Order: sequence, then C-alpha cells, then structure tokens
Amino acid sequence: MNRCFRLLLIALVFSGFRATTIKAEENAADKTVVMASKPLTLGECYHLALVQSEFIAIDADKIKEAQAHFLQALSIMMPHVAFFGQQDWEDTSSLGPSSGVAARSVENRFNFTQTLFSGFKAFGAMKGSGLEKEQREKEKRRAEELLLADVSDSFYLFIQVREDLKSYQNIHKVLVDRIKELDERERLGKSRPSEVVTTRSQLYSVEADMELAKGNLELARQILEFLTGTDISDCVDSAKDELPTVGEKDSYISKATGRSDVIATQKAWGVAKQNIGVQESGYLPEVTTEGNYYTRRPSYIRKDQWDIYLRVKIPIFEGTEVFGAVKEARLQAHEAELEFQHTKRQAFLDIRDAYVRIETALPRTLALKKALEEAEKSYELQKDEYKMNLVNNLEVLDAIRTLEDTRRTFIAAFYETKRYFWQLKVAVGQIAEDELRNETV
Repeated sequence: MNRCFRLLLIALVFSGFRATTIKAEENAADKTVVMASKPLTLGECYHLALVQSEFIAIDADKIKEAQAHFLQALSIMMPHVAFFGQQDWEDTSSLGPSSGVAARSVENRFNFTQTLFSGFKAFGAMKGSGLEKEQREKEKRRAEELLLADVSDSFYLFIQVREDLKSYQNIHKVLVDRIKELDERERLGKSRPSEVVTTRSQLYSVEADMELAKGNLELARQILEFLTGTDISDCVDSAKDELPTVGEKDSYISKATGRSDVIATQKAWGVAKQNIGVQESGYLPEVTTEGNYYTRRPSYIRKDQWDIYLRVKIPIFEGTEVFGAVKEARLQAHEAELEFQHTKRQAFLDIRDAYVRIETALPRTLALKKALEEAEKSYELQKDEYKMNLVNNLEVLDAIRTLEDTRRTFIAAFYETKRYFWQLKVAVGQIAEDELRNETV
C-alpha cells in the first residue's frame, strides 16, 4: 500500500463518472465486520485498520519466522539424540521343509551426535537470524506507518466529500429561497419570468451535482470500510477548524536515516554479509563426535554397551559448489547494500516532496479561507443591492455561483492540507505510539 494507492483513491472519488459500489469482502482470517455505534475519529479508524490489515498480520508472522531461523541455527551447536532399531530377516527355506523366514539379528541403540566445530557456520547463522528479526520488526513498523497514510487519506476524503455535499445542500436551499422571492417579485411585477427560469436552471444543475456528491460519498465510505473492516456510519474530525502546523524542513530531513524501511534494508544488508561467512565455512574442517548406547545387539557381535567416535572432515575438493555459493552470497550482499543506499536516498526525497506539498498547501488554504469570507460578504451585499434594484438577478446568481465554487475549493484545499500533514509524518517515519493510535493534528 503505497502512494499509487492513494492517488488512485483520489482519482476514483473525484472522477466524473458514477463509480460502481465496492463491497468489502471477508478476508481469509474470517474477520467479522461490525457496525460502528458512533462517528469514528482518525485514531479509531487507524486502530481498526491495524486489526483488519492482512499485511500487518503477514509482517508479524515474518518476525516469528526470523525467530524460528534463530532456533534452526542454534540447533547446529546443540547435541542430537536419536534411537535406532534394526531387525534383519533371512530366507531359510533351503535348509529343510520345516524352515521358512527367520530373524537373523536385532540391534537397538541410542545415538548421540555433537558438532564440535563447523567453521563458525552456526555463529554466523545465529547472528544473521538476529539481524533478520530486527529487519522484520522494522518492516512491520513501516507497514503500520504506510497504513496510517492510507487510512488518513480515506478518512479525510470521506469528510471532504461529506462537507462538499453539505455545501451543495446549502446552495440548494439558497436557490430555493431565491426562487420563492423571485416568484413573489414576478407576481408584483418587479421581476421578469426569465429570471425565475434562469434560477431554476441553476437549481437543477446543483441538484445534479448533489447526486454526484452522494455517489462519491458512498464510494469514500466503502473504501474506508474496506480498510477498517467496519461499517462506517460517520466520521468526526477532532480538529475540525484547525490547520496543522509544521516545523523547519531540516528538522524533518535529519530523521530520514532513522526511518523504519531504511533501517530494515540496513539490517537486510547485515544478514547478507553474515551469509558470506556461513558459505565460507564450507572451506573449513568439520569436527563432530558421535556415541552409541546399545540396549540390544546381535549375538555374533561383542556385548559392549557403548562406543564413541571422533570424526574430522577436511574438505579437499568438492568441485566448485562452495566457491559458487560464496560468490553468490557476496553478490547478494552487494545487492543488499545497493538496496539500502537507494532506500536511504528515497527517504530523503519522500520527506522533501511531502514538505513542499504541505508548505505550499498551508498558505493556499489560508488565502482560500479569506476568499470564502469575501465571497460570503459579496453575496450578502448583492442580495441587498438587488432588493434596491442596484443589480440584476444574473449578478446575484453569479455571486451565488462564486460563493459555491469558493466554498468547495476551500473545503478541498483544507482537507488536502490535512492529508499532506499525515503524509509528511509518514514520510519522516518516526511517529510516536500515541500518534499512531490517536489523532494529534
């Protein structure tokens, strides 16, 4: 779930075509979709999304896989105990008519094996699995941060479309009142019939826009429900009239190297370097000790109850298998290093881009807020001046349209700024736990 998803989300919500209703399917874990009993905040939506997300659950399993890899590496250094039982049969039919199949020998023993030296393979594998666990933890953390970006985008898109619909409803009421006033003025001979027709045309246009806004609201609701696994009745912005504040650019950029995905790729590089040592262990001798304790042995063998062996394996020539494995491990380590360098550079770029977006959006939103205030004043003045016959009906309708367009543009800019704020925080990556669980704009 990345930026492409968010761009697609925005494109779907604001497209001019009626979108097909998206139904959230039950996921493989058979999670139950419940109905929210109250309007949800951003923090509550995010908490529900964490529980719902299959990607977070997969990352959690990967952490457990890394722990399992550590246990596998540890087993190289631990003793192995096994029980062996052997029963042999032979055909004795050639010995006489009373002969057939008879047991020839029986052997039961406990076998003990301990690796004393394996070329530091176990130590390298254990250290690598520890780095892998840290890598998976950082990857899970980054997935949670990216999920926050997706949820905040969906959350504020839902509120934006809802406020957009309210704006249409307000304009609709104004036009209805306007038509009533024009009907009365026409009856008194103070207004022309064409003025009423023109106003009705604008009213019907607004009604068409309202229907489109209702469809967009339902689409935004369904996307948010897909992320949270909850039927959303409504959402509430706990900082409804407040714009976010941001600090200096350098304070954000300086945190780029501490972002979770950057650290994760650095740990992956460390895992790859440890694997070089594991593969180079194939050049070194392997020393093991093995012992047996017999509980039963064939009669023709000595009755000793135990024996111990010390085995030393010195590789002399095994083809090019080890050489190829070492070369592959070194190339994989180089690839992991390049991936780390790329991710680090991408982190700096993400933060710079996110900062530029919100740095531009904040003054634009403040300017649109002032424009909205002036548009409201202009409409009130035009309405009063029309009553005094200083302006005509077309000028009043133009003031209404300007007010409508300005209000909707401001609403879009306002919630776009809030989305940019959370995108900046996710781009930085170092989000406190309370910020992940609760809305703190």
